[in-house]
Amino acid sequence: MEVASDDDAIVTVCSALGNEKRLRLLNALRETAGGTLRDVHAETSDVTGLSHRESTHTYLEELVDAALVEKTRNDSGGVVYETDVSELTLSFAD
Repeated sequence: MEVASDDDAIVTVCSALGNEKRLRLLNALRETAGGTLRDVHAETSDVTGLSHRESTHTYLEELVDAALVEKTRNDSGGVVYETDVSELTLSFAD
């Protein structure tokens, strides 16, 4: 993934990755096939230390805002979170 030289985008991504629990959540999400909030929380809570589903939701939404996680709808209308981020490049060039 490449983030353009847009200062706001860089700050948002760095802020999202600057939190250990969000970083753990992103890494755990990369290792799974993604899923609904319920699925993601059940699969990652031990690794992230997030004991409440609401906390997992907040952290996921911050990763979505940083464009590190994608949020889509499944066939039944439920929200699904997934990521394919394996590499991140920040460009500070004009």
